[in-house]
Formats: sequence, C-alpha cells, structure tokens
Amino acid sequence: MAKRRRKTRTHVRDQDAAAAAAAAGARPPKSFVIRSGQVGSSVARLVRDVRQVMEPNTATRLRERSANRLKDFVNVAAQLGVTHFLMFSRTDAGTNLRIARAPRGPTVVFRVCSYSLARDVLGAQRKPKSPGSEFHFAPLVRASRVRCCCGEEEEGETTKRKATGSPILRWREKGTSEPLAQGATYLVRL
Repeated sequence: MAKRRRKTRTHVRDQDAAAAAAAAGARPPKSFVIRSGQVGSSVARLVRDVRQVMEPNTATRLRERSANRLKDFVNVAAQLGVTHFLMFSRTDAGTNLRIARAPRGPTVVFRVCSYSLARDVLGAQRKPKSPGSEFHFAPLVRASRVRCCCGEEEEGETTKRKATGSPILRWREKGTSEPLAQGATYLVRL
C-alpha cells in the first residue's frame, strides 16, 4: 500500500487571503449619499458627483422622494449593510454636509463654503479625460501631511480627489480668518 502524502505548503496565496478576509467579516464600508429638504439643482448635481466619487461601495442610483425621511433610509440601510450616510442640506446660511455612522454612530456636521462640479472641471480642461475604470475601485484617501487652507501642515487632514473631474474637498476649521484659496472646495466644521 502506498504511503499517504503529507501536506507541506503553509503559505496562503493572495487570492485565498482576500477570500478568507471576506469570509471572516472584513467588509468595506458602504454609504448612502442623500439630500434632505429642498436643495437647488447645483446641490443635487453635487450629490450625484459625490456618489460617483464614492463608487463602488455606494448606492449610485438611489431615488429620493420628498416624502422620504431619514428613518426610512436607516431602516433600509440595515438590510443592505450600509454603514455611513452623507447628507446634504441647504439653508439660508448655506449648504451643509452631515456625515453619520449607522446605526448609532457619531455625526459630524460641515458647512460647504464652495464647490466645483465635475461638469465644470471637465469643461475647463483642454483635453478632458472620459472616465474609464477609475470608478470601479474605492477612492483613495490621503490622510497625512495635507496642507489646510491656512497654510499649516496638519496630520489627519483628508483630501479626496480624482483625475476625472470629481470634486476636491478640503476641511476648514470654523473661525479661521485666512482668505479662501481660489478654485478649492472647503468644508467648515461647525
């Protein structure tokens, strides 16, 4: 009778490691980008642009109705595995962005000082690049040594940017008196 082969391979391949991590519950965060209340057409377009930036882990074709409330989205989010909400609203003071973690996480509120739509950025380019496979992967977030609007370098500042004309977001602390840089988008933390 032949001797049984003893397995000696102990290294896990990259594909097997990714499959094992997915099976273990390491899921990427998923998000809903919604608008609440009456917002203008430019803010509605900004919501669509932010959805495109957050692809593939967001609901790109989410339909909002005026009758929908936040609790409706929270109920659906539990079934779909959504972990974050990005909510745009407009008041007399300006446009606000709330980032919330579902179901009971913290909520951070920002005031959007200015923004550039993807359509405007593509229109200003001499050779506009059509989007290819850039939106098939999650966006890259650079979180170290990013200059804030006041010229200082701070750790933890985040900038999201894509070469295809997606909006550029920068954080700005409330109460700073430095002038805004031209062509940049700032979010003021309230």
